[in-house]
Amino acid sequence: VGRKAASDLAYKKYSKALQASAITWSTTELDAYLKAPGQRVQGTTMMVNVADAKRRLAIIRYLETLK
Repeated sequence: VGRKAASDLAYKKYSKALQASAITWSTTELDAYLKAPGQRVQGTTMMVNVADAKRRLAIIRYLETLK
């Protein structure tokens, strides 16, 4: 949360679509991406969606602790 998408230099498997997205992760952006990754970033390689809003919120709250 608060970081640009595809900005972790140690991770080498970001899709070109995510790299080009210019997204800065906020709770709103993460919620939209986790709900429907392919709709939020067309061409992403992330195919797992999190349909349940409570689960998305739990994931986002966890990610917020990693700052």
